[in-house]
Amino acid sequence: MVPRQEERAARVSKGPKMTRTIPTRKMIVRIGLQNRGKQLSQSRVSRLGLSNTVLLKHNSTGKETLKGPRSIISVPARNGEKNSGKGISQFSEKHCNVKLNSPPLKMQFLRKKLKFIQEAMHEQGIDMWVTFTREGNEDPLAQDLRFGDLTWRSAAILEQNGKKTAIVGSLETEAVQQRKFYDEVVGYGSEGAAPKLKQIIAKKKPKKIAINTSYDEGAADGLTSGMERYLKTALKDYSKRFVPAEDLAIALRARLVPEEVKLVEKSIRECEKIYDEAEDAIRPGRKDKDVHDFVHKLVRKRGLATAWPADHCPSVNVGDNPAGHVGYHNNVIKKGDFVKLDFGVNYEGYCSDIQRVYFVGSETIPNGVKRMFQTARDANDAALSVLKPGVLGTLLTKPGEA
Repeated sequence: MVPRQEERAARVSKGPKMTRTIPTRKMIVRIGLQNRGKQLSQSRVSRLGLSNTVLLKHNSTGKETLKGPRSIISVPARNGEKNSGKGISQFSEKHCNVKLNSPPLKMQFLRKKLKFIQEAMHEQGIDMWVTFTREGNEDPLAQDLRFGDLTWRSAAILEQNGKKTAIVGSLETEAVQQRKFYDEVVGYGSEGAAPKLKQIIAKKKPKKIAINTSYDEGAADGLTSGMERYLKTALKDYSKRFVPAEDLAIALRARLVPEEVKLVEKSIRECEKIYDEAEDAIRPGRKDKDVHDFVHKLVRKRGLATAWPADHCPSVNVGDNPAGHVGYHNNVIKKGDFVKLDFGVNYEGYCSDIQRVYFVGSETIPNGVKRMFQTARDANDAALSVLKPGVLGTLLTKPGEA
């Protein structure tokens, strides 16, 4: 007999994005990090949202100059830093949060990341990780785990020893087997998923079972309330052993293998190229909408996609307009305005997320603005100097506060 279809809804195959900061030569970490005071493992460094870099690009002379009709001011290079060779520069705030977006992880990346997951399980004494999903409200991690687009209640079970078991409706066993990821695929019929779940879990006798619930990370919070009730009922003798799988999701989505880092770097480079060209649109008399549309034109020309929905990617904010996730306010850019862009591109599923702030004017940058920049940069450098695995997140703010 075939499983009873328990609900019908449109499949949701794309979950929220996870973020990871990739340090580059140009990156400086923001002061004022929000964290929960936990010690940083290699995976926790990747998830603290260390962002909002303050960056200064310099012109070829290293002197304050006004270059061209764009009325964007350049400022001196720091001692010991090389100039970019660009004839124009920005007072620039930038953050490089890296977001993993669909398509799902490449299989060769996924197999390498299994080691990260096993390490995290060992560190926390987790014996088993259960991702429990179904049609209509798919777990954000299902596609990466080669467990997406399944109709009935389905459980992907990863054990600390590396074994992978899938429990699916009998009409979908062959489809999951063809994905060549799970060591064992178990089908069920009209009796539902509960008996097979109980049988497999009882055989393994796990002391700690990770499930996809999280207070902080959206991509680690894919177990819906109804599915959680079902799971606790089916495994009532083990429900008190459930723990959040948050750090396992981080190991899967936010810790990158070297090949992924290269894709992230490429995404950042593509984004920066568009930023460089977009400076042409930032002039007195232009509207923020003109800048927004011009960036879209550059994205299309390079055959890329925006890192988040195009209606507010980029977000162009002029002067003292309220900040928010909005594309523009339809205001005119004037001399003396600050213009902030928040923008990123999606390159083969890996997203850059960069902010830059431009000062528009016909004279040098005011001294107060220079001091603000320098103070922020020094504070960021101080925080970055202590950033490493094993450091408490709360300690990162202290050097910058001194």
